[in-house]
Amino acid sequence: MQSLFQSLQELLVLTGDDSRYLDLKNSARIESAAEALAKSAHSVAAMTEKSPDADPSIGIFGTILQDEARRGLEAFQSGHREYARGVFKNLASTCVACHSRSPAGLKLQWNFSSGFAQGLSLLQQAELLAAGRSFDSALTALEKVIADGDLAKKRPSEWNRALRFALAISVRVERNPSRSLALLEKALSTGGIPQFSKLDIQDWTRALQTWKREKDSKKTEPSSESELHREALRLLKLAKAAQRYPMDRAGDVFYLRATSLLHQQLQVAPTGTRSGDAFMELGIAYEVLRDFGLWNLGDIYFEACIHRSPHTQTAETCYRFLEESVIAGYTGSAGTILPESVQKRLGSLRQLSSAKETGKTPR
Repeated sequence: MQSLFQSLQELLVLTGDDSRYLDLKNSARIESAAEALAKSAHSVAAMTEKSPDADPSIGIFGTILQDEARRGLEAFQSGHREYARGVFKNLASTCVACHSRSPAGLKLQWNFSSGFAQGLSLLQQAELLAAGRSFDSALTALEKVIADGDLAKKRPSEWNRALRFALAISVRVERNPSRSLALLEKALSTGGIPQFSKLDIQDWTRALQTWKREKDSKKTEPSSESELHREALRLLKLAKAAQRYPMDRAGDVFYLRATSLLHQQLQVAPTGTRSGDAFMELGIAYEVLRDFGLWNLGDIYFEACIHRSPHTQTAETCYRFLEESVIAGYTGSAGTILPESVQKRLGSLRQLSSAKETGKTPR
């Protein structure tokens, strides 16, 4: 794992700065780091139920990391340097998505005051820190970004990304509504923030206050597979009720809390009777959270759902979500053009999901 993060750190450092990335003297170093990252990610991808926290999702994240590292490397080697750069920059998000499932695990610290990593922006530092599970340090860096009124005025998208990143970490990892509320208060006190961010903060604050009241009531925390799944379903219902339209941000806190509980469920019972349902619900939640810029994972979890619960009503539902998402992704001004490989993959998954083909009773 240490070698994976060393490779990731080097890639992010090299791609984050224009002068470093465009300097042809660094080309061999970029290729070497990408190759090493893909190799290290392969060992993570091989982990399923034997992963350190038992959640089979770690194998999914490892596969994504491995595939993306190789995709970026191939693009870089073929001369598509800017495309490769975008792929490399997004690799940290996969690590953050994986490690923010649970506060447990090895924490890595980076040295940004000297050496090759010197000069990274605070947001880049926060990405590396969160990727290495140094969440307290990551939040400290993000709080400084959020307090930057000049950034909020001149680069509102970057400022908003930092805010959502911080909220996701505080909700999923710290699971402390008071800390999250303090974070939003600090954001509101920053001058010049976008109006849409103010409205989002109002919605998030209401959801966090509801959570805080639940915490203050000393309600027993769920721990078994059935309890965790039931609570996640309750939160997903609240999330949908809070949304005024499908991609409304008002349900974000509920969705973030639900993903945390569903991953807990998979840690407790990675192959339990409700694990297929957990994959489906994670897919639904991550589709909504796509706007956070951290997790484009909905399709991955819908496919995992089909493989976990084949020939069931749950699998059929997951296939419907997956097919709709894939077709939308391949639809543009010229219409919908699905590559033959994608059509074959969808056909195979459709057969695997069908509850009618085996005569099994849908769940």
